[in-house]
Amino acid sequence: MNKKQPRAAFFIKNKGPMQKLVNKKNVDLAGKLLNYVEYVPCKWRHINWVIKLSDKVEVTLMSLTDGIMPGLIGTAQVEVNETNTAIAYGSGGISVFATPAMIGLMEKAALSSVDPLLPEGYTTVGIKVDVEHVAATPVGGNVRAQSKLLQIDGRRLVFDVQAYDDMRMVGRGTHERFIIQADKFLQRITHDK
Repeated sequence: MNKKQPRAAFFIKNKGPMQKLVNKKNVDLAGKLLNYVEYVPCKWRHINWVIKLSDKVEVTLMSLTDGIMPGLIGTAQVEVNETNTAIAYGSGGISVFATPAMIGLMEKAALSSVDPLLPEGYTTVGIKVDVEHVAATPVGGNVRAQSKLLQIDGRRLVFDVQAYDDMRMVGRGTHERFIIQADKFLQRITHDK
């Protein structure tokens, strides 16, 4: 197994649907834990290996970022209207595209590029935004955001993000997202209340 594969999870499978997910930091751990390994072909795109322990128990190794590669592009577009202006957001006193709306559009572009490639039950959350809004777009204009995946660091994804209106670049910067298991994330934040 590849020693530089920290983006993985282990599914314990008991001759049926996957029942329990145990997160691990390194796929290489499996080699240390298992004495007998049999690789079984697997039809699901997000599963790299199935390790058969016995007739009743199999361990499935899943890469969370399988198919996600640096260079991946995402886009999102919106028309500027009274609901996404600086006045509507409370971030300014002029009817132009709001900086928070631009940031949200950039996040949407990044989200749209990677979330469809993640295993079922996983998504990404934004964890960092560093952008500048360099030009204003009036009501009636269109703004298109584009993201480009620059780096994969475990579950952390780093994007270059840019926004353009009908005439020019209006924003640029970087954005980071983190891969999470949606139900566990929601349980944790609900429990923390």
